[in-house]
Amino acid sequence: LQHFDYLLRCHILARLLNEKDVTKRYPEWRTDEIKIMGGRIFSHARLRVNYTSYDMRRAQDCINCKTHKSNVMLLADEDGEDSTSAFWYARVVGIYHARIFHPLLTPKGPRRVEFLWVRWLGADPEWQSGWASRRLDRLGYVPASDGDAFGFLNPALVLRACHLIPGFAHERTMELLAPSDHSDSKEGDWRYYY
Repeated sequence: LQHFDYLLRCHILARLLNEKDVTKRYPEWRTDEIKIMGGRIFSHARLRVNYTSYDMRRAQDCINCKTHKSNVMLLADEDGEDSTSAFWYARVVGIYHARIFHPLLTPKGPRRVEFLWVRWLGADPEWQSGWASRRLDRLGYVPASDGDAFGFLNPALVLRACHLIPGFAHERTMELLAPSDHSDSKEGDWRYYY
């Protein structure tokens, strides 16, 4: 959770510049151009995501980061046939908005920007999944030692909420994240999810 402010400003700048890679890092002189009005970000309890169900009806998911209904899925931004999954998964840790100002904004003036603070899950590269192998994707949290274990996400990219089933046979682990509020429980995180 170090550099929260810097990573937030990089995320907002990437969105303003319509960058495909919203995890891109910018020099501080570029991120300092972003002014967060009043120096405040506002927290929200829930995020509602509208989607079209399989029978072509409109439906809505409610994502609450204080409950276990906080996992989301989005389209993977990977090209090529060697990509491990068509989707990316994340656990929503925080739901926020801020009013920001940047010289690139048109019309000039503050703009509301909504964003999610997420803990990323990654596909297990050693696990064969998909239609051909008749298995679900096996996911696990990105280790905290990786600089991209946590990140920001544009809520507009969320397809819908998802239910991830813990791999009970693989037990829990404390190796991925030191005990914190962002762990699944005091005993640690589940090693894998399906």
